[in-house]
Amino acid sequence: MSSAGVSPCVPRFLSIAIVWSALAWGQDAPRVEIDSVSAEGNSRVEFVSRDLRELPPGTAQADGEAIQTASTRDARYAFSLLSVRRLPRNRFYTYTFQLRENEGRRRVFQAEINAAVIGQFVDLEKGVQFHVLVGERRSTGTIQLPLHPADVVRDCRDATGFLDEKPAEVSLTGLTRLTIKLECQSTLEREIRWLKSPEGRHANYWKSLAIQSDYFKDGKPARPVTSKDFVLVELQLEPRPLSALASRVSRLWGKDVYHDRIVLEFGSVLQPAGQLTPHRFEIPVAFQPPYELLALFLGIGVVLGWLVSLSVPAIRSSRGGLPHLGLSVIVALGASVFSLAAYAKECQLKIFGLDMNPFDVVMQFLLGIAVSLLVSNRNWVRTRLKLFAEKALVVVILLASVSGLRAGTIPARLDLIGLSACPGDDIVGLSKDGTLYRFSTTNVGQVVTAGRITLGHEFLELTCTQLPGGGGPVAVVSAKFASFGTLFVMNVATGSWKTRSLGADWKAGVAFDVSEDWLYLISVQSKTIDRLRLGGSAKGPPQYWADVYGDTYSLGSLALDKKRSRLLVGDAYKRNIRTIDLKTKQQKTLVEGVGEMASLSIDVERDVCYVADQGKAIVWSFPLSQQNPKATPFAKGFGADRLSGVAAARDGLVWVSDFTNAKVYVLNSQGKVIRTLP
Repeated sequence: MSSAGVSPCVPRFLSIAIVWSALAWGQDAPRVEIDSVSAEGNSRVEFVSRDLRELPPGTAQADGEAIQTASTRDARYAFSLLSVRRLPRNRFYTYTFQLRENEGRRRVFQAEINAAVIGQFVDLEKGVQFHVLVGERRSTGTIQLPLHPADVVRDCRDATGFLDEKPAEVSLTGLTRLTIKLECQSTLEREIRWLKSPEGRHANYWKSLAIQSDYFKDGKPARPVTSKDFVLVELQLEPRPLSALASRVSRLWGKDVYHDRIVLEFGSVLQPAGQLTPHRFEIPVAFQPPYELLALFLGIGVVLGWLVSLSVPAIRSSRGGLPHLGLSVIVALGASVFSLAAYAKECQLKIFGLDMNPFDVVMQFLLGIAVSLLVSNRNWVRTRLKLFAEKALVVVILLASVSGLRAGTIPARLDLIGLSACPGDDIVGLSKDGTLYRFSTTNVGQVVTAGRITLGHEFLELTCTQLPGGGGPVAVVSAKFASFGTLFVMNVATGSWKTRSLGADWKAGVAFDVSEDWLYLISVQSKTIDRLRLGGSAKGPPQYWADVYGDTYSLGSLALDKKRSRLLVGDAYKRNIRTIDLKTKQQKTLVEGVGEMASLSIDVERDVCYVADQGKAIVWSFPLSQQNPKATPFAKGFGADRLSGVAAARDGLVWVSDFTNAKVYVLNSQGKVIRTLP
């Protein structure tokens, strides 16, 4: 029976046509799949198709307007990335693509594909395979896609090289320009979204602080950053001379080794769709007074010393007067010129137990006083020298007795650049001035000065070991002078040392394999592992041994896992430790997330590796017996500020050095502090 006079055959045929058309279109409609991609470590990004629709004619975007465009290998399709956006409050990004047919009906489709982010990695661009499927036919291609982590990752560091030990030099008179260069990991295009004016911690020291940037002008982004290494800003610094001079006096009782810090903050976004990432850098500065001011303070010191010599009858010279004052000025100027020459050669001078920086007004003042007292009262000096010569034996005996009484006492400051455990159970630590201290593990608290390296080098790393053929423990120290590397080998028992040139490429980490007589060193500039022999009469520079593969930025820490015949190589910037097999040279990432490591130490008895994280002041530990170990905090929050070394003793105690506070912490097997030195 028909309804409304309509033939029942019409809707039947119409239904069949609609179903047939839908099936035909469905068989002809493409599907898009994108392979999952791995990122740094165990991180990965998984793509899940969400929507695919055909665009009406005339609404498609030109391929040239897309972020990236790629074709399938059979040239049937063009696949273009139109946009990327982050879905708020979750770990997903949505990628919008356009798929264009290059033959046949030349239809255009738009696809939205979600990307789930698993793990943490630095934003990057990577080639990702995509597939277009139509029935049984599959077309494949590769497109470069930007990949972003779910959480903010700071991937830039200051590459200018200003450190507390080597601050930026700022003239007390006039304008000083400093170029701040950054080194970043991500290869994606970067946009500087905001840039704060620089600030000094002591605002009264500064008359003006200004910046100029090619990437941020007039309160908005000027142009994108297209390289990993770039000059962020040029700082223009103009101090207030009188206020800034007070900074040197305040350092006499403070902990800072610099005069002030310049704080620089900015925010950047990696394109496209990266997250706004804030960055903060602190630049230590040291004020450099003009020569006129140095001469003035030197002259004041000379005059003051001369007046003191005239006012004290016990030391007044019978011929004291203006001629002696003039001679004092000449000698003081000569001494000052000598200190300038030594400073230019990066040699180390000390006066009154303090580092002699010729650009330091206080040191010039003290130098003037010392020279004036000596020169203006040479008769008194001559008399005292004669008395000393007559009583030399008594003085030597007295000094020896005093030294014997002080042996084993704790120095006032232990500003160590590193620690190492010796074969004889003791721990050695190297101070920044080249003094090697020996810490007793049987009588915790007893410290002996083993020796001192008197050459003006910058000391980088040390290890305590034993040379082939036996003998006592020796400390092997890697150092640099300008850009040249030097190796020091000191006998811990006698304090005697010898040097060995490492060539123009200075070395960082050191590890010694006693059984094979190979000393392994990290070559900082070439990012390779070199080695040399120490035993016998071995000579010559180190030889290349192996490359360190992958993205490496700040190699420095090195340790030898003799039980598994492998090296442990630490990257402070990547915050991971990789292994290199000593026989096959095969490499792999062993553990991640161990912070900005300053030192590694292996507890052979317990098969555990300890890591000193200087950034967070945490001591991490992980078992060496596991294939993929996970680092856990062994000790944190124990009062340290900037860890510089860690050493695991055979008795289970772990020794940790704190460079900022100039202390050494002794930890038990549970990570608790049982002794603080000094």
